[in-house]
Amino acid sequence: EARFHNPTAIAISPSGDLYIADTNNSSVRRLSQDGEVTTLARSFSGIRLSGHGIAVDRHGNAFITESGAIVRVDSDGNPEVLVETPHQREGGALSAFLREIALGPDGALYVADGAYSRVVRVTHDGELSIVADLADVAEVDRGGFLTGLVFTPDGDLLASDHGGRNVIWRISFPDEQKTP
Repeated sequence: EARFHNPTAIAISPSGDLYIADTNNSSVRRLSQDGEVTTLARSFSGIRLSGHGIAVDRHGNAFITESGAIVRVDSDGNPEVLVETPHQREGGALSAFLREIALGPDGALYVADGAYSRVVRVTHDGELSIVADLADVAEVDRGGFLTGLVFTPDGDLLASDHGGRNVIWRISFPDEQKTP
């Protein structure tokens, strides 16, 4: 019998299964539609699978945000570090305060980097690019903290920002970036 201990993030796969980042068990779990819980992966090689955010692609691969890293767990439960960066602001590096992660309509991952108030696009080969640096928005202080990400049906990205701003940002992309 599986027992969850502080599940912090969830995502629904295209097949309808629920994926759970089970923080205090340091694992990624899958809850099938018939109620069966499977542990897909546990912490490995010094990477603790606590997960602040989780996204699942159409192939059943789960992507989990960790401290300065993004981990991919394939559908067979094999984990690997997709991206791990040093703690720095410039050059597209990720901070240690990664939160939500969303799979974009272009197939890339989008990560809410809470410490830097920005959204970073991550390709499946680990290439990073900043798509929105909300700390640089005119007349906005750095008091915010990005936590949630979700794509709208029309391909825009919504990001929740709390801790001083308490707003929802809408990030729009050119039409050619909205399709795979």
